[in-house]
Amino acid sequence: MSMILRSSWSIRVYSPSQVIGVGIVLMVLIGYEFCQQLFSPTSWPSYLVSSLVILLPKWLPLVGWPSFPTSNLDHKGAQGYHAFINAAYLETALRPARLRRPFIPILAAMGCVMLTATLVACGGDGGGGNGGSGGGDGPAASGGGDNLQIRSPFDDYGNAVTVDASGNVYIAGHIAEALPGQTYAGGTDAFVQKLDGSFTESWTSQFGTENNDSVDAVAVDGSGNVYLAGRTIGEFPGYTTEYFGSDAFVRSYDASGTERWTTQFGTEYATVAQSIAVDGSGNVYVGGYTEGGLPGFENAGGAPLGPVSEWNDAFVRKYDPDGTEVWTQQFGHERHDEILGVAVDGSGSVYVSGYTDASFEGYSNPGGRDAFVRKYDPDGNVVWTRQFGSGSAAGGQPNDKGLDIALDGSGNIYVAGSTTGVFDGENSGGGNDGFVRKMDPNGEHVWTRQFGGEDSDTADAISVDGGGTVFVAGNTESSIPGADGAGVEDGFAKSFDANGGDRWTRTVGTRRVDGARDIAQGSGGVYVIGGTEGEIGPGGAGKGDAIDSDVFVVRLSR
Repeated sequence: MSMILRSSWSIRVYSPSQVIGVGIVLMVLIGYEFCQQLFSPTSWPSYLVSSLVILLPKWLPLVGWPSFPTSNLDHKGAQGYHAFINAAYLETALRPARLRRPFIPILAAMGCVMLTATLVACGGDGGGGNGGSGGGDGPAASGGGDNLQIRSPFDDYGNAVTVDASGNVYIAGHIAEALPGQTYAGGTDAFVQKLDGSFTESWTSQFGTENNDSVDAVAVDGSGNVYLAGRTIGEFPGYTTEYFGSDAFVRSYDASGTERWTTQFGTEYATVAQSIAVDGSGNVYVGGYTEGGLPGFENAGGAPLGPVSEWNDAFVRKYDPDGTEVWTQQFGHERHDEILGVAVDGSGSVYVSGYTDASFEGYSNPGGRDAFVRKYDPDGNVVWTRQFGSGSAAGGQPNDKGLDIALDGSGNIYVAGSTTGVFDGENSGGGNDGFVRKMDPNGEHVWTRQFGGEDSDTADAISVDGGGTVFVAGNTESSIPGADGAGVEDGFAKSFDANGGDRWTRTVGTRRVDGARDIAQGSGGVYVIGGTEGEIGPGGAGKGDAIDSDVFVVRLSR
């Protein structure tokens, strides 16, 4: 006997016991979350459950259960492991995903242990929740000096950070409750906040639709105008959408926080803008991916077979200072292509980084996934493309991604990313490693540095100063050499000199699940932003037992 579950994406067959099992597990998860909000649990059950989210997928294959494909979650736009519902749904940030059958036994195994933790949590002594109890007070900002944490009872994340020439810091992401003085629209709202050098708020803007919205990237020009790139599942005023996923948006503010313009765009399928840069004239460049065809383009993967496309195309778009589209370039293959980072030099040439599952002209991908860098001239014409990958990986073809890109004052190019293989002359720590690659202005390889522990590590963001000193931020499930891990998953920051020499490595995390999403540097220090289930202190050290993630930004010495 079997049962058919129908959805807008696919038809899958499950046995009644599997369907009932999923229902029970989801009820346990909801109960656990509810009890954590009402009571102050002891720390060990919270820590135990968080650990299981990371460790069970690694243990289960040893006894014959299906493996957990964490590669689906290791790119810049992913939410990470937080929220057990993500383990069932594998949802990347605001982008629907299919319920995958191999996760049912994983959920069932987790549910048995988590049921015990639920009873412990609900049986704990009553008390206030983490980050301000009592309800209705909204998120609270804590910290000072070298760190800031926006704490609320819900899932919030800091996705982007940048610094202007005056030392002001701009942070952006998504939040699920009204910030002080702001209005909550529904779902998750996008937000941007300007802070002075001492982390004192200058202004905040929270905005969104009745559905989910998020800022994925932020940039600032020489006049203090702010630019955001992100995604929405709703419709901003003046826009309508036909989608099975998200639309991209770009928004600009002046230096005082007044909105200048907003534009929303997409296709009939998911479109995401997840990187942004601005040149000296105020032109704006946005990179991302689409599952459809932007105006004037067709998806290289062909027409989708259903409401969800199987293939992503990459795109880069240029706007003038007033938000008017100048040009768009969409490209791809009959597989996945995605832009994850964008940078622009002083002459208006544009550089993008990302990944492809196929081969660009003149290159041969033996299988797996390769990273790439592509240069455009100011008019949107391709100047050159460089595709690169690592050597053989244990258990199959290597998976390489260029997750972010930056330039130094001499026009050298730096890419941060992740790999499951081994680059020439480097060593693998095991699992997924982070890497940094330097290229000269013509795209020729200068050096590569690969690093990581025995588990999964990624270099998600990069910032480079004029002299070529490199700063990267990422995430680790182990310990990056030079810095001990603090919990089940931590953020980290790492610095190299212009020749690839290791300068320092620092952990940013607590004993819970933490993630570093972006990094920026200025004369006042190095700034790392992300999300934490604990409490981030000065220098990135942490403690605490929050159940949902909070936004954090921490300043480190250079």
